[in-house]
Amino acid sequence: MVRWGVMNDYALKWGRQDANNKIILYEDLCARPAEVFREVLQHAGLLPDEQSLDYLRSSTSADDLAYYSKQKVPLLAAYRWKQQLPPDVQKRIMDMSSLFDAGSYYRDAIC
Repeated sequence: MVRWGVMNDYALKWGRQDANNKIILYEDLCARPAEVFREVLQHAGLLPDEQSLDYLRSSTSADDLAYYSKQKVPLLAAYRWKQQLPPDVQKRIMDMSSLFDAGSYYRDAIC
């Protein structure tokens, strides 16, 4: 967890210093893959093409439980840890994340 905090705080520090960077939360990408994908492309001055959008739709509409599967329902995959870890471990994770700037994105998360 400490490694997560240090690495993400470092990335946020440097990412915020340059307007060419766009900070994207994994959870936002999982919640709204097509919308966030379009935002990223727009930020880079690119347009989405149908082939990319079709792949995005097909790869995020089925939930294959294989770890390295290319087909996942993103929100289910992103929050699966909450089904797998007991509440006391989840609380320790949230408490530890609150020690880092990156943890501020998760302060309202409910365990």
